[in-house]
Amino acid sequence: MPPPGAGNKGFTQKTTQYYPIPPNPTQSHPILLNPTQKTTQKTTQKILDAISNNPNVTRLELSEICGITADGVKWQLRNLTKSGRIARIGGDRGGHWEVHDVEHPKT
Repeated sequence: MPPPGAGNKGFTQKTTQYYPIPPNPTQSHPILLNPTQKTTQKTTQKILDAISNNPNVTRLELSEICGITADGVKWQLRNLTKSGRIARIGGDRGGHWEVHDVEHPKT
């Protein structure tokens, strides 16, 4: 048994699986995407759609719509706000969300 405080070194090993996307005619090889990126993109789109349909939607409602935790929604909203795709107008209780140029986000 390792001494206290030794942690779990070697106990877990992070593995990332990638899957190929078929190449388009101008590519010589397929692009590999991390499955997490695709899931995040789907979640982001669900959040944007929900906000477009109901600007007063809450984090809890978004978590139920997207099937993720409230903290996951918080992370998504922070990233969308930083990228300029959404903005919070007003306070936490009386405010609402605004979607900005979903097709061409600010960089």
